[in-house]
Amino acid sequence: MTGIRSWGILALPIILLVAGGCNGPKSSASSDSTPTGTVIYVSTGWTDPWSKTYESQMDLASKQIAGEVKFEKVDGGGDPQKQIKAVDDAIGKKPQVLMVSPIDESVLPELARAKSAGIFVFQLDRCYVPWTTNKSPCNSFYGADLPGIASGAPFYYVSNLRQKGTGLIVPDSSADGQELLLGMQSSIKAKFKGNITTVMGEDCGTDENKAKAFVASYLKSGKPVDVIFTMNDAATLGAAEAVKEAGVKKYIFGVGNGSKEVYDAVKDGTVYATSFIPPGGPTALGAVPSALKHERIPKNSFIPSGMILQKNVDQYLKDSSVPAS
Repeated sequence: MTGIRSWGILALPIILLVAGGCNGPKSSASSDSTPTGTVIYVSTGWTDPWSKTYESQMDLASKQIAGEVKFEKVDGGGDPQKQIKAVDDAIGKKPQVLMVSPIDESVLPELARAKSAGIFVFQLDRCYVPWTTNKSPCNSFYGADLPGIASGAPFYYVSNLRQKGTGLIVPDSSADGQELLLGMQSSIKAKFKGNITTVMGEDCGTDENKAKAFVASYLKSGKPVDVIFTMNDAATLGAAEAVKEAGVKKYIFGVGNGSKEVYDAVKDGTVYATSFIPPGGPTALGAVPSALKHERIPKNSFIPSGMILQKNVDQYLKDSSVPAS
């Protein structure tokens, strides 16, 4: 997703469920099989814990199809221009499949060039181009169902908790944050307009201290607020700290990258719930053999995520590996 992940995440098992039909099959080929094609994966090159776990999952997933493809991973360098150069070099090698997790939108013309050259292009994690248009630079997009994930919070608040009131949204102006916000607002407008009155707060980005200061100031103002919706782990933790220091009870629903700190806050009740944003790359690798065989691959595959609550957070803590933060 957009921006560098700065939190130690809890890696969930690789999801091989693909929305919209056509799953990429698991490979059953033996290690001595002859690869039928070459796939080059260009990473972001980010070195934060979330990205390191992502790359570990990519390595594991690539081994699952090692008998069917020749897999090459290229470091994107953590810089848009370096990633563009890496993609340009990859195109020159004429692989059958190119997979790219974009750092930002500047690499999209390179993806379009690869697609025009007959390379099957998987765009991972960050979409940028609306799927209502025909201007996609890739053959297939794999990433989290951000609008769907964000819509889960107001649904749970109203339908499961039987609550209503004023919801304070702490927005994030990143591309991911805007998709999350759109999903949440659309859900509230369509289903819960009479139950939740939203107040748009200050854009705090991924600055935990800024989110804490904003929520603390809002609480001191005496303005109504019953539930707080946040769009990333930093904002969730900042809001939780502000609520805790104010000594008040507010529901906090977050969406984030699988931060252990957030999961711990869910466990102790400071944060009511969070949702994990799953990576697209490991799932997309399962579809590579189908792409090489020219089988139908869905244009867009949005990966869902469940609600992480106090009653099930131990399952995630137990079943997931926590990278060093």
